[in-house]
Amino acid sequence: MRVEHSHGEYLLKPVAHNITRVTWTHHTNPGGNLPLWLVNQLIN
Repeated sequence: MRVEHSHGEYLLKPVAHNITRVTWTHHTNPGGNLPLWLVNQLIN
């Protein structure tokens, strides 16, 4: 399997003193003939 595209980012947002909310988003296109349901299962 060959990854054709992969992009991720972190969003850090202060919500209170000494507390930070971290949101991670990532998009990957693994390429090939993998069914979408299988790819989505691997990231959940």
